[in-house]
Amino acid sequence: MRLLLRAEGNNISKETILTKVWGYDSDAVENHVEVYIGFLRKKLANIGSNVRIEAIRRLGYHLEVCVHA
Repeated sequence: MRLLLRAEGNNISKETILTKVWGYDSDAVENHVEVYIGFLRKKLANIGSNVRIEAIRRLGYHLEVCVHA
């Protein structure tokens, strides 16, 4: 979550998340990122957050603030 917050609305790739969270020498794969993004999405939904994690095909993820009228 911290990486997404620091990206300030910019996309952050799965590869970047893998290396920053698990490190270069890890056996982690992109599926690990997808699982944890799903976990974070559920946490955000459970607390009623207006922030969503959006997946951008081939580019990664970014945070989006939902504004309700």
